[in-house]
Amino acid sequence: MSNYAERQVRLAGKVISIKNALICFLIGFLAFALRFFPTFLAWLKRGEKVFIGTNSLLTQEDVWVYLGDIMVGKKGHLLLRPLFGSGLSKPLWVKLQYVYLGHLARFLKLSPEPVMILASFFLTILLALFLYIFSRLFFSKNGWRFLAVAMVLLIAPFEGFFQAEASTYLSLLMPHFVLVHLCLILLIYLFLLKTWPKPRAFFYFFGFLAGFFLSLVHFFMTGLVIFIFVLGMIFWPIFRKKENIYLSGLLFLVFLPFFILIMPTLINNSFFGGWDEGYRVTFSELLYNLIPFIPLLGLSFKPAKKDPKIAFLVLTFLTQAGLCLLLPVPAAQIRSRQRFFEGAWIWVNLLSLIGFYSLWQQLRKGIQPVYLKIVFLICSPLFLSGNLGVLSAELGWIRPENVRLYATRAEALAWQFLEARCDFSQVVYASLPRGIYLPSKTGCRSFIGQRSETPNYKTEFFKQKSILAGEVGPDQLADYFKEKKIDYIFFSSRENESAGMEPVGGFREIYGNEEFVIYEVNSPPGRLYLSPQG
Repeated sequence: MSNYAERQVRLAGKVISIKNALICFLIGFLAFALRFFPTFLAWLKRGEKVFIGTNSLLTQEDVWVYLGDIMVGKKGHLLLRPLFGSGLSKPLWVKLQYVYLGHLARFLKLSPEPVMILASFFLTILLALFLYIFSRLFFSKNGWRFLAVAMVLLIAPFEGFFQAEASTYLSLLMPHFVLVHLCLILLIYLFLLKTWPKPRAFFYFFGFLAGFFLSLVHFFMTGLVIFIFVLGMIFWPIFRKKENIYLSGLLFLVFLPFFILIMPTLINNSFFGGWDEGYRVTFSELLYNLIPFIPLLGLSFKPAKKDPKIAFLVLTFLTQAGLCLLLPVPAAQIRSRQRFFEGAWIWVNLLSLIGFYSLWQQLRKGIQPVYLKIVFLICSPLFLSGNLGVLSAELGWIRPENVRLYATRAEALAWQFLEARCDFSQVVYASLPRGIYLPSKTGCRSFIGQRSETPNYKTEFFKQKSILAGEVGPDQLADYFKEKKIDYIFFSSRENESAGMEPVGGFREIYGNEEFVIYEVNSPPGRLYLSPQG
């Protein structure tokens, strides 16, 4: 092994200094602050209303679901309860990280929102520290390592929202995505570190821990890591060490029980009822997002020929991209193919910086470094364009009349009533988008909400339109609610007026204020009938 390789291993093995950890903290804090700024601004502009937006204004429907999962834990459950529909009540072995954040919320007596933000902040700082330690395998100077941390956390050009799993910046406020990034970095770091002699005692412990959490958060990503490890051992003899084989076997053993527990849930379309709406990533879209990186990625191929660690990063990215584009999966699970791209922008940014570093080393003797810095600064808006676009789009959503961001005090009082009365064993019927965020506010299950997790979403969506249009008769409507096992009906006068409706007859009214009425379905006698006015 070369002296350079030995020195890199020694550096990687050292504990990060307090000074360097503080710089990483500041970089992570900056990335988190930029990502959180639109949410903070929207909260400040709430006025007399209640802010119901989430920490990601453009993907808030997904985050509402995660907040609902936290509420499941806050209600005392140990496994996930379905948030939408009424046909599936069996506890599920998925998204447990949010369920246990709910137990933390219960202990701290906090609502789901601040707990999720605190978790995201903590994981962002941890990710910055992990990135610094990982970058020591490739860069000998601190300046380049800090630049690697900043690039991974901040850079994504032309970023499409379909690649939220790939872009670190877009995923910073979704704890499970950041946790996946952390586990991927740790596992690949251990794998690269074990290509050299002197096995470390923590190798198996942290390998098991990272594999465990990766299986828990996104179990099929563990399969991806095993696949990449096997490819690495096939193509590079230096990786064919018994420790690497042990790690792959260890990950498989961690992965297997979760595969057995979770796969039935994935196959069961009654839970992931809307996954056929998933976005198909195409080669042209991926290439479009890679345009600014292509020259730098090309420059990284030369050092990759000499350093198998860099070559392994190339293999990791190409494997993720290939699976994301080509993996044959059923239509109902098409979004699972997209999930294989999680964390891919980490490798793109690191390889691009390695390519830029290689160019720097070649040109620094003939060109003053200051000129290279100027070129880099001029090009930086191009590399930041995707995240700046996301920031601009989120700021554009902040309007007082946006019902997806703000609710009235009257609605908040109705939430409090339901939260004190019901649990996820009971189902409330509300119109969209209210049905999406009600679980996170009340602890009730919504009958129709987020499309990916609502059984028979398309059918029930069009049925709701017919109900609100007054096209369903009173007897049919009553039978429908009882057939679907609806417990409560949550309506606002605003909805009725906008649709030209007024309630006629009715189930027993159990709550009402100037804007909202809550009916209890299973309290005879009575019928609820919405009839067109005039």
